[in-house]
Amino acid sequence: MRINAFSGRVIFDRMPKTGGHAVARWLRNELGSGSVTDNLIGHHQDLIRRHGGAYSVISAHVLFDGHGLDPRYRYVTCLRDPVDRAISWLYFMLGNHSADDLDPGLWDAVKRFVDSDGKVVGPEVAGCISNYYVRHFASIDAIPGEQGPQDLLEAATTALAHYDVCGFYEDMPGLINDLGKFLQIPAPDHLDSDNVTLRRPTLQEIPTDLRWRLIELNALDLELYRRQRRRYDRGLNRPVGKTPAVPVWTAMAEPMSRRVETEALTLHSAATDRNEPAVDHGTRLTFALDFSLNRPVEELLVGIHIIDQDHRWAFGTNSRILGQSLRDMEAGRYRAEFEVAADLPEGVYSAGFAFVEQEGGRMQDLAWYDRRVNFMVRVQRLPGAGGYSDLTTGFRCMSAEAADRGKTAFFADAIKLRALPKRRARLLSAS
Repeated sequence: MRINAFSGRVIFDRMPKTGGHAVARWLRNELGSGSVTDNLIGHHQDLIRRHGGAYSVISAHVLFDGHGLDPRYRYVTCLRDPVDRAISWLYFMLGNHSADDLDPGLWDAVKRFVDSDGKVVGPEVAGCISNYYVRHFASIDAIPGEQGPQDLLEAATTALAHYDVCGFYEDMPGLINDLGKFLQIPAPDHLDSDNVTLRRPTLQEIPTDLRWRLIELNALDLELYRRQRRRYDRGLNRPVGKTPAVPVWTAMAEPMSRRVETEALTLHSAATDRNEPAVDHGTRLTFALDFSLNRPVEELLVGIHIIDQDHRWAFGTNSRILGQSLRDMEAGRYRAEFEVAADLPEGVYSAGFAFVEQEGGRMQDLAWYDRRVNFMVRVQRLPGAGGYSDLTTGFRCMSAEAADRGKTAFFADAIKLRALPKRRARLLSAS
């Protein structure tokens, strides 16, 4: 049956520490998990390519690259007083995380900044708390380079004026009412807090030197914030009309994963040998399946398939491909194991499993689970390096004259190749 799901194309450009988690949860509940993405982080056009076809609303910390806003999309965002936002971010890093949770050195850099009352500003901290808004919105139409501070401010002001909705953290009821009008969904009376900073001082409670340092670091953002407040008061970056009292759209859930269960087989458990959800690239994972055959099976195929966070098939194999013949299986309890080297790009994955009976040339599914075990692969890259892969890299620089004399093997003594773990899989069966 056809449903009337939200068919627009909207990007919720979430600023860190502005209540974006709570807003996104409301949108996802109201419009459905099949219309609104989970909270994402990524480059503007990459987010559109990867998620725009499957979802109507992309909710993300967006990284712009100078190519402008996409004319096929509408944009909404939320601002917060820049100094208050910076304080929330700093104490969120310190209070909600440990040093092991974050990129190497980030927690220590934040601690040094706070302990020195803002005198020690590492680049990883400055990028998150110094004129974040201006640099973010200015990068929509141009990569900040040699532009002066005033040029960046004007570029950010111009770009932000093209957003359909720009509300304020300090007026959350006004923001959700505006979004309700814009998306034609009822606005709740309030939103429950989500992903909040556990412990933080107020602006008046932090040391005076730190407060003035944060004001200095956010001079451009404070001006952009004041300009946007004036625009908002004049009715700009706000939708017209009334917020619907009843839903216009039908919430659309994501398609259910494939699941087949029969009386012939019972899957008792499926798990990995790792206690932590995240593993390093190349780590060997053992997927253990505990199952029972409830009747004899002439030949059993046991398969594994790994799906990535974009719902693409990353890898799959089965016992026959791996040279294991499981014939004349008696009724009873069994344990099967796949050993897989996680030579996968960084991201979130789900492992699914299939049990297929082959009898006289006929194949029948006994059980099938698309997403049974979730895990995350992380890439341990050099500090400051980017991308979803860790590539062994070397670098040299020399004069053209030296290069012309035949010294062309620039990287020969700079690169040390690392041996990748060999992939092997094993399937054991025992009654």
